[in-house]
Amino acid sequence: MESEYKSRSLKRLLSAGNFFAMFIFLCFVIIALSIQIFLISKPKEVKDSQAFLDTVTGLLPPPSNLTVTSRVDSANKEVDLIANWQDNSDSELGFVIVWYVNDISVGSRKLETPNLTSTEFYSIPCSSTEQTYSVSILISAYNDDDVSVPVVAEASVVVPDCSQIGGGDEGGDPWADINRDKRVDILDYSVLFENFGLDVTKNLMCEIVE
Repeated sequence: MESEYKSRSLKRLLSAGNFFAMFIFLCFVIIALSIQIFLISKPKEVKDSQAFLDTVTGLLPPPSNLTVTSRVDSANKEVDLIANWQDNSDSELGFVIVWYVNDISVGSRKLETPNLTSTEFYSIPCSSTEQTYSVSILISAYNDDDVSVPVVAEASVVVPDCSQIGGGDEGGDPWADINRDKRVDILDYSVLFENFGLDVTKNLMCEIVE
């Protein structure tokens, strides 16, 4: 009886062990399938950059002090995004960058220029209302043997509505912007008439005082 009881206990134990092993195996299968689905669904740019970054060993010094700044492009009615960083290596061949805008717009670029410290990487057009965008960027240095540990920066970028950006009808004729202040107003005509010996600004101020 005792040997039979031990035999049944051993069978139960083995059965529980098999169930636990099967559970662990299924967990690994589910995780592996999830990773494959995620990689398949990612845009080609990100997959290519990710494959490139998979060669990271950390031996190449990474860039530092990565920031994102913006600049209004009045002529094209858009805001340009610029990445700035400190280069900490003398042996890189260039840099690879990956960026996200509102976690939707995704892009990547391989910059084949060593000792670079800045690049314009994306432009956001204006719209009828002011918009705020969340921008994330990742950068790594690379050479023939290595890719540095990536550095990440985030920024919040405000894009004014189109009526607040010059370059359209609000800015007037650029040829009439005589004093080059990106506005066509009385000061431009003042400069124009001063060239003919007439101080328009003084006369105008006198009229206002009167």
